[in-house]
Amino acid sequence: MNEIWGIRWGYRGFYENPDYWIKLTSEKAVGIQNIGGTILGSSRGGFDAPKMMAALKERGINQLYVVGGDGTHRGINELIKQLRAQNHRISVCGIPKTIDNDIPLIDRSFGFRTAV
Repeated sequence: MNEIWGIRWGYRGFYENPDYWIKLTSEKAVGIQNIGGTILGSSRGGFDAPKMMAALKERGINQLYVVGGDGTHRGINELIKQLRAQNHRISVCGIPKTIDNDIPLIDRSFGFRTAV
């Protein structure tokens, strides 16, 4: 990888403001394991597949890692459907992180133990 980008404020961050795309470096990651939550912020809603796909294409993104709960993962599934329909090749990986521990097929997500 040449660059790693973090997108602030959930799905809205893909398209609402170009400043929500933050180039992640090892210096920016120092100590984040000791901070609760996420350095990128979070939100609910904002899923707009066409706008998200346009932003991914514009930036030449070929791998996408999405961290979140069950709603986030439903969005991932929809985004994958849209990408396939347009024959746009991006590898997408969903990473479960939910305090509710409500994602099928996993015993525990990170975030759950902290909440307990």
